[in-house]
Amino acid sequence: MKKFFGVFLFLLCCTVVRGKEESFLSFLQHFKEVNNIDLFAFGDAIIEPNLTDVPFKLYLSQISHQLSKRKDCVWQSGGYMRKGNVVCVFLQAHLSSYQDEYSKWFMERLQTQYFVAVFTKGGKHLSSQCIGKRDGMHRFSIDSANGTSFYVSQFILDDPSMVHDIKGADYAVQRCKVTIGSKGEIEMRQIAEYKQHIPDDELKQNPPLSFGDFLSKFRKWDKKEFGDSLFVCSQEANSSLSSSLLLELFSKNIICERCWPKDLCWTPCHYIETEHSFLCFMVIDCSFPKGQELPYSDYVIALFDKKGQLQKIVNVMHMDHDDVDKKIDGDVLNKICTNLTQ
Repeated sequence: MKKFFGVFLFLLCCTVVRGKEESFLSFLQHFKEVNNIDLFAFGDAIIEPNLTDVPFKLYLSQISHQLSKRKDCVWQSGGYMRKGNVVCVFLQAHLSSYQDEYSKWFMERLQTQYFVAVFTKGGKHLSSQCIGKRDGMHRFSIDSANGTSFYVSQFILDDPSMVHDIKGADYAVQRCKVTIGSKGEIEMRQIAEYKQHIPDDELKQNPPLSFGDFLSKFRKWDKKEFGDSLFVCSQEANSSLSSSLLLELFSKNIICERCWPKDLCWTPCHYIETEHSFLCFMVIDCSFPKGQELPYSDYVIALFDKKGQLQKIVNVMHMDHDDVDKKIDGDVLNKICTNLTQ
């Protein structure tokens, strides 16, 4: 009887071990085997997250018990690498409603965390480590490596208001060496700390417009009467201008007076040419105002001389985001246009 019971326990243990191995292999099937450790090894964030918490709850909770409790956390598979008797897994966790003291600076706060997890071949969890994060306050980079030692750089924004500006951003950078040991241990050691200014990508890719290029975005008004059609968009699509394109035409004070420049959208409509000036009709939308203001739209006329120098801006109508029924006063518009064209 004892002999039979011993054989039964042995077979039961084998079944449990085999089941765990098969479960781990099923988990790995969602990853691609990689030879290099870089950002691509952690998966493509564009792809819809594909690791649900239900079938892989055991492994995901071992990787991060804290994140596995969050309802807004979804996991993105990346790659895996075999190293001797262990398997290194690389993946991302996306938090759709991350909150901290800087959240007020962002309309939405999506944070991505990059994880390294190490398992035995049979699926036993040995260690895991978040090696970096990316969101509005953070940038993250990895130096490509074909071994299990690699370097990462975590960029932390000095001032959250810089994310809304067009002058670039200053970051505190922490550079670390990450090493995965033969027994599955993960060591993350800081090797340098420094400051770095990163120019604004939008400004680098889209230099400021000249007045001639700016005026070409508008449609010439060829009617004698003045009406609210002056504020109809000049093009069917993709006609809005970013603040970075207007730095040569409008002073920084005008651009940044009430709204963060990156959150301003300038829509060119029509222009009227007179003997001495150009009247440019625009709709300015602000999605993230300064202070306690709500999102708004301004219907403005920018008056330029013949040399393309800004003379004044006249706000014809201010509309808060909930003023859906507000309309331009035709008499007021006609009076303004008449005065500006004389």
